[in-house]
Amino acid sequence: MMITILAPAKRMEAGAPVWAANMERPFFEERTRELVAVLRGGSTDEMGALMKVSDGLAAGTVERFRSFSFGAMGTTPALFAYRGDAYQGLDAESLSPEAVAWAVGRLRILSGLYGALSPLTGVEPYRLEMGLLLPGFGVLSRWWKEAVTDHLMGLMASDGVLLNLASGEYAKAVDKKRLSSRGRFVDVAFKEKKGDALKTVAIHAKRARGAMARWVIENRVECVDDVTGFDVNGYRFEEALSTENSLFFVREAT
Repeated sequence: MMITILAPAKRMEAGAPVWAANMERPFFEERTRELVAVLRGGSTDEMGALMKVSDGLAAGTVERFRSFSFGAMGTTPALFAYRGDAYQGLDAESLSPEAVAWAVGRLRILSGLYGALSPLTGVEPYRLEMGLLLPGFGVLSRWWKEAVTDHLMGLMASDGVLLNLASGEYAKAVDKKRLSSRGRFVDVAFKEKKGDALKTVAIHAKRARGAMARWVIENRVECVDDVTGFDVNGYRFEEALSTENSLFFVREAT
């Protein structure tokens, strides 16, 4: 079986289809509590310095952690909560209930606060990046690595595949060496071609990751070899650039 990983997004909103109201609890709730206990005690100035964000963003982040309720005040299913570029490409609201149910055991969203989330894990708004160096915890991708890798390996069948549609920052939360005892870690890259030159355009690559995640879900793709058939938004598999564990998709620049 193939497991797909995605990164979260900074922008989050409440709201999901009525049929998605039956949410799951987080997999690593006690670890999340450890993080919140530290982060809710910071001032706006301290949060701004820690996260290197503006005073306005720091104040909003402080308020979110101080009011964090661990689900008591309501949550949103993770697949519908994130609103960044990748999630525009994924367009979760237009997926069928059957498609999302299929994805529950096959898609994981990695998170600096929650570790790993299924599509229907209930989340609250937060801001916490996986690459953050948090005093007392270290770099969060390293702090989460063992727990997240164990979780993903538990989902994978023997000789399975982990399809990486997350960013580099979030993929660092996976121990590729340990994972190799269970299966393959396969990276995906999206490139724009102009003349003979290939380049990565960040916003397009993010949207393409989300579009591929949606395509995998809609087509119930279980085998990584079938991923090469992805042809959304003008992208085509580029065999000459690809290897067994690194898939390249290219389209003409617009």
